[in-house]
Amino acid sequence: MEAAEHTNIGAADPPAVSGTERSGHMERWYSRASVRRSPRRVLADLDPEHGLPFTPELVPIVAHPEVVRRGPMMIHRILTRALGDHLRFTEELENEVVVPVAQRIQSGAIFPWLEPPARIDAGRICVDEAYHSLFSRDVLSQLERLTGVRCSITSATSLERLDARARRAPPQMRPLVSAFYTIASEVVVSGILRTTPIDRRVAPIVRQVIADHLRDEAAHQAYFSAIFPEAWSHLGAEERDFIGPSLAEFVTWFFEPKYAAMMGWLMAEGLEAGTVRKIMEDVMEHEGEQEPLRHRGAAPLLHVLRSGDAFAHAATADAFSRCESFARRRSVEIRHDRR
Repeated sequence: MEAAEHTNIGAADPPAVSGTERSGHMERWYSRASVRRSPRRVLADLDPEHGLPFTPELVPIVAHPEVVRRGPMMIHRILTRALGDHLRFTEELENEVVVPVAQRIQSGAIFPWLEPPARIDAGRICVDEAYHSLFSRDVLSQLERLTGVRCSITSATSLERLDARARRAPPQMRPLVSAFYTIASEVVVSGILRTTPIDRRVAPIVRQVIADHLRDEAAHQAYFSAIFPEAWSHLGAEERDFIGPSLAEFVTWFFEPKYAAMMGWLMAEGLEAGTVRKIMEDVMEHEGEQEPLRHRGAAPLLHVLRSGDAFAHAATADAFSRCESFARRRSVEIRHDRR
């Protein structure tokens, strides 16, 4: 009898309590979090007849005539590398940045003004993100074993730049740089992930893997969107002068095209250097076609910054106005906030 009772511990959501006791964004975590409800995703096969490994519009080189004329198998291998790059970057991001930040929020080392329920939610986010790292590594290992394609990391440059950016800050400010990078990434990641799970051209197992991630990130987006205004309000003048412009850099990193990665994928296919150069020049010439996707992805973060009056800070507004990807679309609104 006692053993049977213990098998149900934690199986259901705790009783609903008032908003003063819980932050409200993860009240159903015990029944909805992927780590508690989703099965292990197993790649049985990724043959072209079962679907694509990744959404092709996110990898513009596969639409280039030089790639298309070499046949669907090359396209399939390049998209496999793109999927591997996504999984590997997810693993690195969660392990190196998001999990440590969530742990510090839970402990009160960062944002100590948060109420205990919000800090408990940060602990739940820590568990989610550790699981995202785990299943990304698991699926990546399956992918490499199944396809024989070695998916080397090519998207870690934003983490390297984050580390360099943090080193430029005074030592006492460095944890805040990682914390606000995490806020920005968690607010925009839902938009980045949303495309593939609804793309019926993509293999069902891949869509399920990314949908597991997306389900959790919707709750994380709500959590970090809610705490940003107060987090910003607690910054001192020197901290705002450094963190605000850093946010503009972060959003640029999130949405800049992965040219170095795509060049590497083409070279891995054995294309001659001149052909690779021509493909990349053509893709870069049409970069503007990706702007609507970037604008849609960044919109939630820009809304959160506006709700927290971040654009009333001159250095922040100026930094976002200078962002090449967003200046034309957002400069009028940003200037308006400064008046």
